[in-house]
Amino acid sequence: VNNASKRLSTITKKNKRKTTISFSTGEEWLTSSDNYHISVKGTFLTAFPQNYEGELRILEQTLQVVKSGTAIGEIKGKDLIPQQALAMSCLFRQDTFPAEDVSYKQALAYLRKESISLNKGTPLGYVLIKYKGVPLGFIKNIGSRLNNLYPSEWRIRSRYLPEELSIMLND
Repeated sequence: VNNASKRLSTITKKNKRKTTISFSTGEEWLTSSDNYHISVKGTFLTAFPQNYEGELRILEQTLQVVKSGTAIGEIKGKDLIPQQALAMSCLFRQDTFPAEDVSYKQALAYLRKESISLNKGTPLGYVLIKYKGVPLGFIKNIGSRLNNLYPSEWRIRSRYLPEELSIMLND
């Protein structure tokens, strides 16, 4: 078992309060957490391959490394919010979150960061959205509404739908 799961990390926020977060939560979301070093970078929990940690340290000494590893979750208050990078990663254990398979139109609405509606039986909390079994990202079901967690900067802005695709959808 990775030592990271046994220890706690304390981070200092802008308001100078310290928050203690357990690594074990994010580690459960990975398929092979033993091969990855889990660390806190700012407010993000990230996983980086242990085989390449030495190389990363060397690079960090001479370069400004903007991003390294896979962002697992963002620490907000006492919550660990799953990140889009996790949903799209080969490391992600999909059975750790309840999942909802959506239609093509719902998938497009999700990717446009529009509101979508799901079955009334959808569990509360973080839910993985899939289209034809492929993970798209996460929503947070808070009961009265769904919060779309898809990154705003990645959203589809165009309303254009190619003619060939619309013919396929109508069949």
